[in-house]
Amino acid sequence: MKPEISYTWDDKGMGELFADMFWNYARFNVTAKEWYVYNGIVWRADPGAMIVSQYAKDLANALLAYCATIADDRQKTDYLKKVMNYGQLRYRETMVKDLYNTDELICYDVIHPCHYVFHEDTETCTTVHSVYYEEYQTFYEHALRDLEDAKKTRMYESDGGKYPNWFDASYISWLSYDSLNVELPDGYLYFPPIINWGRYREENGRLVMP
Repeated sequence: MKPEISYTWDDKGMGELFADMFWNYARFNVTAKEWYVYNGIVWRADPGAMIVSQYAKDLANALLAYCATIADDRQKTDYLKKVMNYGQLRYRETMVKDLYNTDELICYDVIHPCHYVFHEDTETCTTVHSVYYEEYQTFYEHALRDLEDAKKTRMYESDGGKYPNWFDASYISWLSYDSLNVELPDGYLYFPPIINWGRYREENGRLVMP
């Protein structure tokens, strides 16, 4: 990849380069209006964009080193002048800000299930956020532990900003149905999947679950 050719030399172009280079590590959550970074397991908020700022600095340093490899002397000199601006914090901040002013849809590589514990004594639910693991036994053991912890509290937490890459997965054990309709405020802006299972029943000699 030749950034001096593939991207424009303005803040927008540099922002697009940053997004492509750090796509797997940093993304802006438009719901929470803050940056999230990936720690190898889950996406976590980056208060004040401290980690993202370091990534921007790393990019600026990498571009400075890259300039030495540009064969065309005139292009090398011109591009170096532009890149050197990003050694200053204010230029890097402008570059990063241009990224989250685009209102683009964010696509996550991994999403995690948010399920629920029902408390019979209070007839309320507690949300349970379990990290997804590809190895089923590992996921199952962690999910069971999360459920046991949730049984000890009566708190209900629904914060799309804190949990940007999670989806609802719930089970209504006492209700069987043919279809289920969920009405959400501003539902046209809600993109995560919602999965619900109902009470299983026997039908023509088979056990089926809605």
